[in-house]
This record gives sequence, C-alpha cells and structure tokens, in this order.
Amino acid sequence: MTFQTEVRNDVASGVIGDRAFSGPIRSKPYVLNSASAANNVIGRVFTETGVEGEAQAGGVGAFAGILINSKSYHSPGSATGTLEPTLTLPNGAIGELMTMGEVFIAMPENAAVGNPLNYNTTTGVIGVGAPGAGEAILPTGEVAPFKVNPAGSDSIVVAKVTA
Repeated sequence: MTFQTEVRNDVASGVIGDRAFSGPIRSKPYVLNSASAANNVIGRVFTETGVEGEAQAGGVGAFAGILINSKSYHSPGSATGTLEPTLTLPNGAIGELMTMGEVFIAMPENAAVGNPLNYNTTTGVIGVGAPGAGEAILPTGEVAPFKVNPAGSDSIVVAKVTA
C-alpha cells in the first residue's frame, strides 16, 4: 500500500497508523531496533527486546504495541528520494506504540468485525484468525466495526486493542 502523496481539501479517514475514533488510548514511546529497519512500519506490531525502552517489529517478547501516529515523525525519505513519503522509520527512531485504542491498519486478507488479530513474528504484519507458522496471537486484538477498501489496494480496517 502506498502512502498519500496528494493533499485534498477534506480530511480523509483511513490513514494507516492514525487513531480511528476519539475514545481512550494508551501508548508509550520506545526506541525502535528491529533486525531489519525495513520492518519498522507504521501500523505493525512491536514487541519488547529485553532492553528497557526498546522494541522490535514482530518478535516473541512482551507486546509493546502497534506503531501509530504517522504524522508525528519526520520523513527520512526513501531510496528514491529524500522527500519521498514513507511509513517506515529507521532503527534508532523513537516510535509511539499503542497498547489500547483503535487504529487504522492495512489488512492483506478479508476481515470481519470481531475477528481476532495475529501478527508475523518476523515482520510485525497484522493478519486475522488463528496464528499459523511464524505468527503469534495479538493479545486482546480484534477487528473493530469499520472497513474501507480503496480500489486496487488492501483493505483498511480498524484494529481494536484493549489492555
């Protein structure tokens, strides 16, 4: 899924990593330190590394949260240019990880309201249903009642996580 490159007059909902509703939220800052910085993507699951205040994409440690708030980070650009929009943060960046709340995420497969969420332990990509090989269950995570399916892209759903 690509990042927004055009600014419109109306504010759109469904931006990956943005809060979906104005309900309560619980989040905490962590230093991102993943095996591959390419996995430090907004809208993915992170776990604690064992070093205080540090988290990695995926993993099997304690649940640190979902990386949120795409608009609060500077853009380091991408390989194609320094001003290219990206949802990926470098290792060493401080990211806000949400442990309670509702946030927009990309969903590569069909999801129904109430489906449990899982994540890939290598990349942190969120999926639905019972976890398979290389996946773990997202504690207290489920699909909330909202879904957008832009043409030619993955579905955008709301991940609801309660602490």
